[in-house]
Amino acid sequence: MEGHADFERCFQALKEVGYHGFVTFEDFSSAESSEEKLKTDINHIKGIVEAMEQQEARR
Repeated sequence: MEGHADFERCFQALKEVGYHGFVTFEDFSSAESSEEKLKTDINHIKGIVEAMEQQEARR
């Protein structure tokens, strides 16, 4: 997925400062319908979070 933000780095920074609140993002691409973009984006973010959790569990 292409984009302008390094979500993994952003989420890691939020974790390091102890942030546990909500995170929002906007997708201005037009390649997919809004419903498809939402599904794609949620899966992408979930994948990042799961990878971070797995890395943490290995430590």
